[in-house]
Amino acid sequence: MASFPHLKYLETAYLPNNIICLIIENSGGHILEIYIRFPLDSDSNNYQSQNKKLILAISNHCPKLINLTMEVGHRNLCKMKGIFSNCMQLEKLFLTTNSNVLPNGDKILLLMSKMLSTTLKEFSFGDKFNFSLEGLRTFFENWKSENRSPFKFIHHYDDGMVYLWTSDHDIIVVNYKNEGVIR
Repeated sequence: MASFPHLKYLETAYLPNNIICLIIENSGGHILEIYIRFPLDSDSNNYQSQNKKLILAISNHCPKLINLTMEVGHRNLCKMKGIFSNCMQLEKLFLTTNSNVLPNGDKILLLMSKMLSTTLKEFSFGDKFNFSLEGLRTFFENWKSENRSPFKFIHHYDDGMVYLWTSDHDIIVVNYKNEGVIR
């Protein structure tokens, strides 16, 4: 029954999601930054349910969250709306996934454009997110139409991966950088 009422920074690697949930739930709601890398249960049969519990723990217990790095199961992308609506100070978001997001990752872009607050300064994502060209354009157009501040848009290439990101994606990103929508 540990309690961490003054915890502001949480960084984990190779720790099961259920343990991370317990830490977050007993943090007192003061966590500013969470970095969760390589959760131990990302290959297990109950990964999706554990990942869902983690997303709910963050959305319910981290209202002051500024930076978030985490892996999101492809079946839990819709659950991220809880984080987007409850963590209103979120400035940096880095999402990875343990499998290629099929049919595509446009769902997360749509949620972000509808629900993220205007505080976002940086969005990074791993190469396994498969954004369609139209989904990417729509995301940037939605962001632009709401006169939101430009943010850094960073694509991380994973070594040894079959890349789902193409030169056409790069062209779209360059165009929106030139327009001042992203940096």
